[in-house]
Amino acid sequence: MMMSKLISSALTLSSLCLSTALPAQALTVDFYLHDYSHIFTMETANSFQKLAQDAKVTVHFHDAKNDSKLQLEQLKKASGEVIVLDPVRPKDLQAQLSLAKQKQQKLIYLNYQPLQSELGSYANLWYVGSDYKQCAEALAQRLIDYTEVNAWYDLDGDGVFKILYLKGPKNDAVANALLSNFTSRLKAKGLEYQLINQCDSCTWNYNSAYSYISKLCKRPKFETFDAIVCANDDMALATIDAFEDHKPGFIGSFNLPVFSIDGLKQTYLYLRQGFLTATIDRRPSEIARLTLEVCQDQLKEPGNENYIKVDRQIFIPVKTLMFNNTASLDQEAASTTK
Repeated sequence: MMMSKLISSALTLSSLCLSTALPAQALTVDFYLHDYSHIFTMETANSFQKLAQDAKVTVHFHDAKNDSKLQLEQLKKASGEVIVLDPVRPKDLQAQLSLAKQKQQKLIYLNYQPLQSELGSYANLWYVGSDYKQCAEALAQRLIDYTEVNAWYDLDGDGVFKILYLKGPKNDAVANALLSNFTSRLKAKGLEYQLINQCDSCTWNYNSAYSYISKLCKRPKFETFDAIVCANDDMALATIDAFEDHKPGFIGSFNLPVFSIDGLKQTYLYLRQGFLTATIDRRPSEIARLTLEVCQDQLKEPGNENYIKVDRQIFIPVKTLMFNNTASLDQEAASTTK
């Protein structure tokens, strides 16, 4: 369908940026991607590349294609003064830290929030991005708000709000943190819910989620649900596309709300057309901008920037994009960062 083609073309066009590097300048950055087909990674990397070009910073991009062994091999060859790392597997952090320490390189993590003990083990370790607790709590709150102001379809009449939840990779630290904080918020607000068909077999990217939902649609019978919640926009867009391809009108006919996290530009059409109810905007362009400032040792004081600094962690407050205001920024979620 048309929306699937929109995602494919965006990936194809943007992939050209991977081979772009500027002539040698005072600062060289090695930017390691866990998987360039992951739309959030693609959008962040493209924004960083444009900003770096304007700042006359050389950037070498390395795509691990979701292969943790390949990423470690790539890291061994890092020659830049700064490493920006979107890790395939957070549990490889110690090996990644060891490689950065050997060459005294600044190491900036994206898409993985290091533990305090990990931050304390290396003075050049940084994090730039969202607070995952804030993301998950904002996601849960949007769902709670929806149940309070909209009549939802209790398809089996049991009074329990059933959620089709796409979690992300199995045993992934980020996926687990998002799910834990999401369900804690629902419980704290007293929403009686049940997670069904909880998918932890997907990677973070579009294709794996599309494949999973396509198989779900082909089952003779599957359990009914009242909402769809995805741990990132890639999986949400794939879920919508798969349902529209295999069960056209399914989401609209049951007025099923769909919620996700990331705030990608690719979601705007889905928001405007009402397929996506809301997404928690992690603001990838801001992540790219502040990451470059950290690379250059030019981070401005928090009072002049929309971020919160805790030690060497730069937290960017999330916002909500909602379908009923044609994808404009709706409201800033309250910070939960301590």
